[in-house]
Amino acid sequence: AVFALVSCTPNSKDPVDPYPEACDKHDVEWIATETDGLYFDNLYSESENVYNYSLIVSEHKEVYDIATSGLDLKPNSKYLSLDFFAAAPSANMSLSFTIPDGVYNLDVENTTAANTVTAEYTEFIVVDADNNVEEIFFTNGTVTVANGIIDALLIADDGKVYHIQCANKMVDNTTS
Repeated sequence: AVFALVSCTPNSKDPVDPYPEACDKHDVEWIATETDGLYFDNLYSESENVYNYSLIVSEHKEVYDIATSGLDLKPNSKYLSLDFFAAAPSANMSLSFTIPDGVYNLDVENTTAANTVTAEYTEFIVVDADNNVEEIFFTNGTVTVANGIIDALLIADDGKVYHIQCANKMVDNTTS
């Protein structure tokens, strides 16, 4: 089997707007504006030196319900759920965190190894005007976290290529 990804090269070095212009090389191109989630330390990891970060990127603030671990889905909205396993812990536990820089490969075996995102809990969610929910899961791809940007390039099980970006904003759970 041959696997190839096509990416766009950022042409903007502006720190206020660091995103590249949208390109037409992907089936879905989306720039999210918000981050929300929870940090689980090494609770779900097979290793005590690998740390789990559950992140939601979306267009809305505070979509993650900490009490139920559910999402507050809004009509006409999109969400990307990412389940990171990183080699670096959060200094402030789940109170506040950003995703550690690195390249995270989609892990279809869900091994919880460092520098992976598990396929089981990584999905793109689309909610239409009538609150119908479509869940899209992925079979391959990477998520790169660097220079304050989360850049996901993922291939869905139907073969479509998703390119999703969001600023690696601080998740702040201090008021939750």
